[in-house]
Amino acid sequence: MSAVEVEHLTVAYDKQPVLIDASLTVEEGTLTCVLGPSGCGKTTLLRAVAGFEPARSGTISIGGKVVDDSSKRLAPERRHVGYVPQEGALFPHLTVGANVGFAIGGPNRAARLDRDRRVLELLDLVGMAELVDRMPHQLSGGQQQRVSVARALASDPTVVLLDEPFASLDAALRDRLRHDIRDVLRAAGTTAILVTHDRAEALSLGDQVAIMRDGKIIQAGPPRELYRLPVDLGVATFVGEATVLHAVVDPTRPTFASTVLGEMTLLHPAAADCQVVVRPEQVCVRRLDAITTASSAERAGGAGGGAAAEFAGGAAGVGHGTVRRVEYYGHDARVDIDLDATFTDVHGESFDANDRVAGESDERRGGPVRVIARVAGSQSWAGGDRVVLHVDSPVWPLP
Repeated sequence: MSAVEVEHLTVAYDKQPVLIDASLTVEEGTLTCVLGPSGCGKTTLLRAVAGFEPARSGTISIGGKVVDDSSKRLAPERRHVGYVPQEGALFPHLTVGANVGFAIGGPNRAARLDRDRRVLELLDLVGMAELVDRMPHQLSGGQQQRVSVARALASDPTVVLLDEPFASLDAALRDRLRHDIRDVLRAAGTTAILVTHDRAEALSLGDQVAIMRDGKIIQAGPPRELYRLPVDLGVATFVGEATVLHAVVDPTRPTFASTVLGEMTLLHPAAADCQVVVRPEQVCVRRLDAITTASSAERAGGAGGGAAAEFAGGAAGVGHGTVRRVEYYGHDARVDIDLDATFTDVHGESFDANDRVAGESDERRGGPVRVIARVAGSQSWAGGDRVVLHVDSPVWPLP
């Protein structure tokens, strides 16, 4: 069952549309992350679902009930939603317990006892039960956000809306807290929509990710689908690092493409002119001196085949290049490699890369093709290293 259904929604400020024909389905009990750059309309989408902004056209349904069809609107307090703003927005004059209990009504003593029990249950869920009597100014930023989430869950809402709730926190706390909050939402069985501009946050947290650009929802689906099968180049480069290469396809072999890095297998048939998206983890890299040493040993021992060809593992081409930049992250490292002007296939035949296939945009401006690779953090790389590289798995073609 769908907890939230947005259909062809348009929202405007004055006469300027900021959300255009947006459609999104959020299934019950799931977390959907709305991902996009600043100004793309993602917070407006959240505010429209909450009831803070009116629909100019289209419909919004929550729990199977239409709450806005551009002619009739249900008030925000009657939509059964919880809202977590970016800064938490706790009442400064109320204790932690009173902030959470504010959303739970009840005039008599029995209702108050039920409320107190519910408050402690929720604070225990977010790991804040021992701080029930603290004031908001006595809490850290992360603690305030935990209380804000507990307050949003207090009325047992159909959906919880989170507007970049971790944006103001430091990196280490943000990473820990966002996974804790995801666990809390799942433990409560709560449907949630979270707005973010952080792609790592969206891909790691969301059951579904919706990509927004210029007021439109461009693509929505599971994180793995968006990463592997983007609908356009903008989505491909927004959800993750990528090397984009121009490719030529022989109509008689539509699932193979010739690129500056040799022949690649495509995930689906493509037209004669296309671009291919190569993710960093698909690029295998080895130092040229290691290949040269291995080849010398092979020649001395009378072995054939060539170390470069063996390294390629059956790939149709091997590229050569120079490491230009290394960014170390501990568990892995990003290595940027400028390809040489020539392409060498596994048989040792060389081609001019510019004549064979046009490269990415840097090459069209007269510069080298730059390829992004990810390598294990235990490996040591430095600028100026000469390398051999190839792509080891099928790639995604785009027009």
